Amino acid sequence: MLKRIRKMIPVGLSGVVFLLGYAAASTVFAENIDQAWEIALRESRKLQAEASMTAAAVSTTSAAQAARLPKVTNATAYTALSDRPDFKATTPDMNLSVFGTQVTIPSMTFATPLMEKDFLVSTTQASVPLYTGGKISSLVEQADAAARAASAGQITGVQDLKIGVAENYLLVLRIQGLVEVLLDTQKAIEAHEKMAQDMFKQGLVTKNVLLSAQVAKSDIDQKVIQAKNTLQVAESAYNRFLWRPLTTPVQLELVQIPSTSGDLGLLTEAALANRSELRQLAAQSQAVWAKSREHRSERLPMVGLTGGYTYVQNEYITENDYWSATVGMVWSPIDGGVSRSKQRAAEHKATAITKMLDEARSGVELQVRKCWLEEQDSRERVAVAKKAIERSEENLRMVNHQFQSGLVTHTEVLDAVALYTQARMNYCNAAYDAILATYRLRRATGSL
Repeated sequence: MLKRIRKMIPVGLSGVVFLLGYAAASTVFAENIDQAWEIALRESRKLQAEASMTAAAVSTTSAAQAARLPKVTNATAYTALSDRPDFKATTPDMNLSVFGTQVTIPSMTFATPLMEKDFLVSTTQASVPLYTGGKISSLVEQADAAARAASAGQITGVQDLKIGVAENYLLVLRIQGLVEVLLDTQKAIEAHEKMAQDMFKQGLVTKNVLLSAQVAKSDIDQKVIQAKNTLQVAESAYNRFLWRPLTTPVQLELVQIPSTSGDLGLLTEAALANRSELRQLAAQSQAVWAKSREHRSERLPMVGLTGGYTYVQNEYITENDYWSATVGMVWSPIDGGVSRSKQRAAEHKATAITKMLDEARSGVELQVRKCWLEEQDSRERVAVAKKAIERSEENLRMVNHQFQSGLVTHTEVLDAVALYTQARMNYCNAAYDAILATYRLRRATGSL
């Protein structure tokens, strides 16, 4: 009977996690977690969208920097008039003395063409800013900070996706292990039921012993059905992360329990330096401070230089080509307080983001400490669960022998089977909790 119960004894902490038939049977074509990450990162639509947003932010930075360069524009217009414009003039009456005789010359009206009826005017101008009160610099700084914030957000998305894949990957392996434990228990109870039936036929036990064994068999059958359904749900969730059909068969490699991550103080320092969420908030704060300087520049003079060339199609003027150069200034020293209000609003917002950054740092420290403690706790649980398996197995062996000798009741056999099953399930849960705790700690430090 014991051979039907015992499938595999778990190895030590540095060995492969105790897990069993579903995963072990698929070693040849099994997918490992690195491959799962690679597929998920490649297929994730969310990450693709974030990458596009980052590229857009980088392009915005290039556009802000280009504002310092000369800008060339051309305006060309062709005009057709209903009549030709003329210059009309009328001379006054004039009295002249010709050889002593007075002669009166009456007034005369004449017209001279001013321009053609149809004409073309084309103007090309090149303008460059000379002084903008810091507006262009602030726009460049805003765009650069926004690009860094978008890039940090993209890294956050990668980290979140990887921990999500890891959690689902380990969940599938965990449930596969639990299903295997339940299947072993099912075989053990089937064997006990058959033994009780044989002993009942021989008159060695009463009928209630057989009925009790049959009830225990029905109970474990229910648990196996539920566990298999839970496994299918977990596999579907895993496939969704990898953008596969939900019914795709899942075959995963076993995972070893990693070594502990090290000193808590060093891990906390690494998290404060590496976490992309903190860099994103810092970049957002810098962008808003730059926005406040942009609003301040609205009260300062804007000076620019413009050079131009104009061509006018007109045969009635002496020159058709004109060159020009202009230095201009626009200044709004008083705008009713609009720019000052916008500046103060931006400063308040920047202060708020700074406070949020302080809060986020505190939250990161707590998260690292929590994950570190969970990692330590899970390793201790693994060691305790391993000892429990050894003891419950020995107890089952003794109880089984005593039952065959008629020294104990069948209830004690079922209790021993339940203890052994629970010990194996505890080990399976503790082992995957240990692995998951390390992955979560790596996510908390920004190194996943």
